[in-house]
Formats: sequence, structure tokens, C-alpha cells
Amino acid sequence: MTQWVGKSLKLDRGSSLQLWGDENQVRVGSLILNGGTLTCGNRGPFPKTDFPELASAMEGGQEKVRKVQMSGSIQVTALSQIDYGVKGNHFLELNSRISGSSPIYIPPAFYMTGELVLRGDNRNFTGGWHIMGKVKVANRFGLGKCPVVVDGGRVEVATQAELGDF
Repeated sequence: MTQWVGKSLKLDRGSSLQLWGDENQVRVGSLILNGGTLTCGNRGPFPKTDFPELASAMEGGQEKVRKVQMSGSIQVTALSQIDYGVKGNHFLELNSRISGSSPIYIPPAFYMTGELVLRGDNRNFTGGWHIMGKVKVANRFGLGKCPVVVDGGRVEVATQAELGDF
């Protein structure tokens, strides 16, 4: 488990925080998305001989499923992006509470499957979602109290949920 408890991290426009690993758990005191990107490890098909530390990620030419869990608070202060590894088989699970009034963009997935799972109580998030990828709502207030635009993406509801601005 990686922990930055009691610490804050601000991602301004053009910056990113990339999380990756097998069953990795990341805990941060406060993440401020001010135009930056939170992403779950995108990685290309590296040759095993050149990158031995990545060899275990490949099995028979197929990439293993990667799952990263993040907890702590996330505040969105400018249009920002969260992706779950658009070029890989990644699952980003946010157990975080999201707040703020700026929108979040979820890009489309390419090449393989994966999803963003929203487990936190995000009723204080009013910024809105523009979803072109796959999002699973696993908390009644997972999407917050805001507009939701699904633009070629997919939203799965895994629990009783409040959807959209209510």
C-alpha cells in the first residue's frame, strides 16, 4: 500500500498522477484536480528481455488485469480527466470522496477492457461528468449531484443509485 496520508497533491493542467501495479492500494490525504489527469498505468507491449520488471505483467502475450484502489479526498477545481488505463486492461477503483464544481472527463477505452469504479459518497460533487469510457457506480451517490453526459461510453449501476442532478 502506498500512503500519502495527511499530504496533499495538486495536479494542474498538463500534469498527471499515474497509478499502477497488481492490486495496488493508494491512500492520499487530498488530491486536487486543477486541470490535471489521474490515470491508471498505461503501458505498451515492452519486450520481456529489455524490461524484466514488467515480465510478470505478460502471460502468453496477453496483459494481466491490473486493479488499483485509491482512497482519500479528491477535489475538482478545473476541468480534469480520470482514466483507468485507456490502452490496457486496468480497473481504477475510487473509494475516495469527490467534491468540487468543475467537470470530470472520462476518455474512451482503446484496445482492451477496463473500468472506473466509483465507490465513494460523492454527493458534494456538482461539476458534472462527460463519460466516453466505462464507469461502474457502486455507491448511491457515486456520480454526485450533477449532470451526467454519456457520449459513446457506458455507465453500469451496481447498487441503488441517484443518477444526474437531483
